[in-house]
Amino acid sequence: MSTQTPEVQYTKVGQINTRFWALGDKGSTVLLIHGIGGSLEDWILNADALAKHHRVYALDLVGSGHSDKHFFTDCLYLVFFPTA
Repeated sequence: MSTQTPEVQYTKVGQINTRFWALGDKGSTVLLIHGIGGSLEDWILNADALAKHHRVYALDLVGSGHSDKHFFTDCLYLVFFPTA
């Protein structure tokens, strides 16, 4: 079985860059969300098959894979060092 990696794209929302794939152009939209500690590569074997009949999006959650991670650093700092 030969699976090609889809084209990597990024979108920026506020200050956060999020990596994603977009595949397929027909049928309903399918959003693939990985689990904790995962990345969009978790879906490499499923994305192509689903894209034959659907519009498929897979993404790296904020703080995972190649999406920006500074958001979590800022939040953790506020949790452990709250200001008065």
